[in-house]
Amino acid sequence: MIGLVTLIDFSPLGPILRSTSGSAVPWILAAVQWGLFVAPTVNSCRSEGYDLRRTFGIQTCSLLDVLASAAVGASLWAVLTAAIAARVAADGGVQLPSSESVVIADLLFSRPTSVAEWASLLTSAGVSPGVAEELLFRGFLLTSLRQGLGRVDAVVLCAALFGLFHLSVPQFFPTTVLGIAAGVSAIASGSVVGPIAVHTAHNVAALLYGGVAPGHVSGLPLPVAAGGAFTLALSGAYLFVRARTATRAD
Repeated sequence: MIGLVTLIDFSPLGPILRSTSGSAVPWILAAVQWGLFVAPTVNSCRSEGYDLRRTFGIQTCSLLDVLASAAVGASLWAVLTAAIAARVAADGGVQLPSSESVVIADLLFSRPTSVAEWASLLTSAGVSPGVAEELLFRGFLLTSLRQGLGRVDAVVLCAALFGLFHLSVPQFFPTTVLGIAAGVSAIASGSVVGPIAVHTAHNVAALLYGGVAPGHVSGLPLPVAAGGAFTLALSGAYLFVRARTATRAD
């Protein structure tokens, strides 16, 4: 979402995005991500003769690792959303600039009216960013950082750069936490597939809740938040143990 805000307010694409129907906006964002960031990185690595599968962490991993990673992503969204909502309520609420609020509210916080609209929204704003950004950060960048840093330092630095990449001070902390969770998943699973599951599940959880309950995006019911915390504790513990085991094996 922050990437969308950045394109709207700080790039030449802003006027085009403001005049574009809401359902097309995430596809434009996806095209920018893949065309301006992923494709040039892949092409550069290929021209240098790198093994793309190894460079981007494209390896097989267990189904249990993928499921645990997806559970971490979705439950982390619930916990972070509950925490942010509580903080915002304590501060008296926040107001988005008009250009952001109009486009984002229409795009993310409205209820899709058909299966096709749901599929389009979840694919373009949920799956595509999860795959593209994780190929770049937990695939290419984390693999590169691990060449000169320890695993913990590499995961934390990669997560911090991930947070900075989204160009939002208020979102830096939750985005960095998401990056750390994705990094732990990468170490635990030995593959970029794990962090893709974390990131995609995080995005899809936000989109599903925003579409099903558009009037309640500023907060979560207590059972949802509590269930998220419980799921995060279990799935997070599993990935943490797996990551420690993988580290010792190395």
